[in-house]
Amino acid sequence: MGVTPAMRAVGIGAPGPAHLSRQMMAEVAAGRPGGAPELSVATPIPDLVDALNGRRPDAISTFPSTAALLAEEQLAGRLRIAPAIVAVGAEVITEDMRRRIRAAWNLEPQQAYLTGEAPLIASSCGGQDGMRLWEDLVLVEVVDENDRPVAAGVRGHKVLITNLVNHVQPLIRYELTDMVTLAPDHSGDSVRRLSSVEGRSDDIITLPTPSGGEIAVQPVLLRTPFTAFPEVTQYQVTYDGSELAGRIVLREDSPPDTADRLRATLTRELRKAGAIPPPITITPTQRIDREPGHAAKFKLIRTIPQ
Repeated sequence: MGVTPAMRAVGIGAPGPAHLSRQMMAEVAAGRPGGAPELSVATPIPDLVDALNGRRPDAISTFPSTAALLAEEQLAGRLRIAPAIVAVGAEVITEDMRRRIRAAWNLEPQQAYLTGEAPLIASSCGGQDGMRLWEDLVLVEVVDENDRPVAAGVRGHKVLITNLVNHVQPLIRYELTDMVTLAPDHSGDSVRRLSSVEGRSDDIITLPTPSGGEIAVQPVLLRTPFTAFPEVTQYQVTYDGSELAGRIVLREDSPPDTADRLRATLTRELRKAGAIPPPITITPTQRIDREPGHAAKFKLIRTIPQ
């Protein structure tokens, strides 16, 4: 991703020492000048800002949700750094996150597709669109609900991976519920690429239709209304089988009717998709916590088992 040994690099991974992101980001920072501070995505944002202002990193590697929050701090003038590289992984990166990172540092975030079962599946490479699949490390099959291959340009329902480098515990056609899309081959390059990673298929919610049937609502449809409101700096949607509850963190100068307009937009988009919208609440809050556990990921869409 362009990180050189001479760069001041900072990794902001999971708080748990066993999590893959923590290990890989420690490797990135190891042996570099100045000694990188010990930080994680669970570190409070004001403390991250202070540490990064003191370190002035050339490269940052972290979760997309944290990169977007740091971009917001940069735009507000509290964070004052000029990284040449911002690399993200371990979570879905949405278009509004990309937009904030571009606005803050005038660069395109680099992306890596990582899992504990196969440390590196794909990554940004050479300024080309999408992410290169590292198929000398792992074989990747993009399939539908019935494990049938899907064509390039068609979003899959899940991914089957075969790890080629783990000889201690081989994994053959191991199922990941990630929904990804293979990029069409425009250049004749033999290396396959992913054009998108769009979340997990277990984040899909099912809603009734006016005709008495049901429709599967993809996570991207739930996320899109929130990205249309630049005053929303962070959001999370929870579905419990009967109600959609959204929580939002707003900029200080946000219009007072933002929550009402957002609820109306989400209701309209669900109707356009052919669903009967459930009761929807949108509640402004000061902060939205990460998921508990050693990974401390931030889930944009949460489904509560019924």
